[in-house]
Amino acid sequence: MDETLLALNTAFAKSITEVTVEKVTNKITQIKSNHDLKKQVTDYEQLINDLLDNKNKLELTARNYKERLEQVTISDSDIESLHNTVSTVIRLVMPLSQSESKTDEKSIDVLLNLLNSDTLKTLQLLGYNYKKAIGEPLTQITSDFLKNKLNTKKQGL
Repeated sequence: MDETLLALNTAFAKSITEVTVEKVTNKITQIKSNHDLKKQVTDYEQLINDLLDNKNKLELTARNYKERLEQVTISDSDIESLHNTVSTVIRLVMPLSQSESKTDEKSIDVLLNLLNSDTLKTLQLLGYNYKKAIGEPLTQITSDFLKNKLNTKKQGL
């Protein structure tokens, strides 16, 4: 488990244990036992502020969990776009390849058939992280390629 997720889990556990019915009930009983009305008002305000602060912490933690989930979740529209884009790119690049065998065409059809919602969602449910497995290496390859080309041009000047 990565450190960010561990920190989220810790923050969540701390938030849910800070405020329990028993703790709030005990605090209210304690406030009621004080006969100074001004002190009671102050203590109630403090209790309410503490509860609101805890609520805000829980909402922040929930948003962070949601952001983490969105980082690894692919929507149906993303899958459709991915399928269309990959299909178009493969069809454009295919004539440029040296080999134009029927086997290559069948392989491409198999690959495109794998890029459907059911397959991708199932892999995702099994824990496959597309952005990490595919996106990060592609980003690195692109970055290395551009750096290499830019360095070659600088050296050629």
